Amino acid sequence: MKPSVELQEVWRAVPGWEGVYEASSFGRIRSLGRIVQRGGRDMRVREKILAPNVHHSGYLRVNLSHNGRRSEQLVHWIVAATFHGERPLGMEIRHLDGDQTNNAAANLRYGTSRENKNDIKGHGTHAMRARTHCPFGHPLVGSNLVKSEARRGHRKCRACNSAHARAHRNELRGQTLKQAADQYYIEYTMAPLTHRSLERTT
Repeated sequence: MKPSVELQEVWRAVPGWEGVYEASSFGRIRSLGRIVQRGGRDMRVREKILAPNVHHSGYLRVNLSHNGRRSEQLVHWIVAATFHGERPLGMEIRHLDGDQTNNAAANLRYGTSRENKNDIKGHGTHAMRARTHCPFGHPLVGSNLVKSEARRGHRKCRACNSAHARAHRNELRGQTLKQAADQYYIEYTMAPLTHRSLERTT
């Protein structure tokens, strides 16, 4: 099953951290603006997008804290709980496209350990080499490949990767994720978008 592509970002309260943190359908986590007490004084904390770091397992993680409570959590755990509800007992979280860093809600599903292992087999090097287009329809060739991934034999869309990075920095400036990715695709390849790209978003 291929994940659907979300064009508009949706924010929801993180379960157990309501009023403090929100997760987005693009897989981002933000700390909400609020008043906190520090040193016996009220201080205003501004809203900000959290910058995740990479866990040794390859997954992204963030640190959550509020009123002395601290918790280091994997981003896909947070997004799945926020958009798909509490994880059923014995279930794992699947990344439908095989990319551990793609924590978009549409890319996550709960499943059994067997399903998760089958996903991993299905997303092996040969499957990644066989990919010709990303979910937005950009051809995975030449200057539109992420070089570090290409060296591993994986085809990852450079345009979409750049658009996701901009989204994480909260710099889309009114654009949808696809609009930003399309702009990068044209910039990187100097080629017009094909009819196939348009078909994939309708």
